[in-house]
Amino acid sequence: MSNERVVRAALFLLAVLLALFGASAPLRAQSRPGAPASDSPIDAFAELLAESTRTRWAGQRVPRRPPVARPLGATLRIDSVLRPLSVHADPRVARVALAEDVLDALEAAADLLRVTGWSVPAPDGGRGGTDGFDLYLADLDGESLSVRPDAEAPLSFEDSVAAHAVVDPDVDPELLPACVAQAYAEAVLFAVDPAEAPPWRRATAVWLAWMITGRFGCDEEDVARAMAAPALAPIPDLAAQRGEDGATDDGRPRTGAGGAAWLALLDAYHSGGTGRLVRDAWQFARQRTWEGHDLRGSPDLFQVVRAMFPVDSESLDDVLEAVAFSRWQAGTAAAPSFALRAIPRLAAPAYAGPFAWASLPRRARVDAPAVRAFGSGYVVVDTREAPPGASLRVWLRGEYGTRWSLLAVRLDANGRVLSQLSAPPRRLPRSYLVVELREPTDHVLLAVTNLGPRLPDADSVDVNERAFEVVVDRGDAP
Repeated sequence: MSNERVVRAALFLLAVLLALFGASAPLRAQSRPGAPASDSPIDAFAELLAESTRTRWAGQRVPRRPPVARPLGATLRIDSVLRPLSVHADPRVARVALAEDVLDALEAAADLLRVTGWSVPAPDGGRGGTDGFDLYLADLDGESLSVRPDAEAPLSFEDSVAAHAVVDPDVDPELLPACVAQAYAEAVLFAVDPAEAPPWRRATAVWLAWMITGRFGCDEEDVARAMAAPALAPIPDLAAQRGEDGATDDGRPRTGAGGAAWLALLDAYHSGGTGRLVRDAWQFARQRTWEGHDLRGSPDLFQVVRAMFPVDSESLDDVLEAVAFSRWQAGTAAAPSFALRAIPRLAAPAYAGPFAWASLPRRARVDAPAVRAFGSGYVVVDTREAPPGASLRVWLRGEYGTRWSLLAVRLDANGRVLSQLSAPPRRLPRSYLVVELREPTDHVLLAVTNLGPRLPDADSVDVNERAFEVVVDRGDAP
């Protein structure tokens, strides 16, 4: 008997058994919603079998952002001759010369992103009366720029959303090219992965603006604040985005722009300041939602970055520890690479100390603000008076519920590294190091990083902020 006849016979026998035992009605009840009803037990069984084998997405989902209307009154339009770019302006608030300057900056940003491997904004279907990307000059009531979604790109295989940008014409003229580059970059990121959390998009756009123009877009103040407050999370969680009490130290919502500094440090450490790490991470995070309304939210960029550093070679913990020290050196002549020296030192990181050698033992507690996931705290010990052969003993005691990294670096008077030593992260938040001062050491930097019990997620509330204390004492000379 052929295989086809065997299958038919088995299905017929199954249909008879289902009819005899009254199972056809329950099977029909489980059929796909909206499908036409069938009286055949075989059809009902086939539908049930198909439903059981159909792929379903059970991961995180994020809501789609609704389209936002474009500004009214922008009757002035200037189109690029060679590129699909247009600037729209309201003649009552923006001069023609300003629109021309904005178009020049927009063309420069588009060219640099294209040659460095980034995509272009998704087509908007002719909204705004053009076939390309539209930037509007319009009053934003206190904001400098806004990038707003239009609609999904219908011909894209991956999730992609078209967007337009609005820049306030009263932006500081010195920052205008960087603001335009930031706006264009954020529209590009809407096309790459619209499901990514807004702070990730803002941080990347600000970082790209710096890569293009040398200025951190319209958000240099936020970047300077992030540099000066290393305990903050590099990418704010949902509570910080809402400005909820306890999530920020000043009660203001955090847009994520300060994360541009962290991305610059991460890229300088891994890719030598070329931008490859961040660009590749966004490409790996691209996804396709094939069913349902809300977008697939994972893998997000934190998950992608962790996957880019496998444990068997260099784990994400090692990278976070290195980036914590890179923050300390960024923008100084002592930085070991050109990429680190090129990062503007808008503000120096806050730290405890310096503690004089004669004053030891000393205790330093870092809890205001508490250190959030992937944030760091610093303690400086002045060792210029240490006798030859002396050592520094360091105890770390962190709060439970997370993992801690402890790094000790010996530095000379110019801030150059003499040696460094770290304690491996442990589930028990206790670490101990002995730093031998074998050669003249100007000071010792202690960097403590909250590695988190799990990866942060900018789409949820992170409750892993913790305090720690460091005890330092003199070791006896031999």
